[in-house]
Amino acid sequence: VEEVLDELDGIAESKLAGHFQLYYYLFYAGLAYILLANKSGQRKYKHKANQIIRKLSKYNCVNVDPLLQFLKAEQMSSRNADKLISTFSAASQRAQHMDAFLKERLGYRLMERGDPRARVYLQKAKEMYARWGGEAKASYLKRKLIQLGK
Repeated sequence: VEEVLDELDGIAESKLAGHFQLYYYLFYAGLAYILLANKSGQRKYKHKANQIIRKLSKYNCVNVDPLLQFLKAEQMSSRNADKLISTFSAASQRAQHMDAFLKERLGYRLMERGDPRARVYLQKAKEMYARWGGEAKASYLKRKLIQLGK
C-alpha cells in the first residue's frame, strides 16, 4: 500500500495540480496513512498523514475544510469516546455530502474500542447508503451489524 501511495503522490501532484480532484486524492491518501499508522503503530505513516494535512491546510477553499476536519477527527486519539463522537459530528456538519462515510468511520472507530454506540452509527450509515442507492455498501454494513450483534 505504501509503495502505491508513494507512486501516486508524484503522479497526483503533477497531473492534478490546480484541479479539485487533488483535494480528494490527498484526503484519501491521508486517510490511508492514518489507518496504516493506527494499525501498524509506525511513526512514518503518522508523519506522512501530517504532511498531507499540512498540504491540505494551505488551500483556502470551502471544499477542503470538511476534508481537513474529517482527517483530524480520524487521526485523533480516541481515549475519550464522547470527544471522538463530538469531533466526528463537527466534521459531519461541515461535510453533509460525506455524512454516511463519516458515520461509518465513526462506527468502526467505536467498534474497535468495544463501545456499544458503534451499532447506532453503523446503522445510520447503512440507512443513508441504502437511501442513496448504495445497496452493496448497505448490504456490507448489514453484515457488520449482524456480526456486532453476536
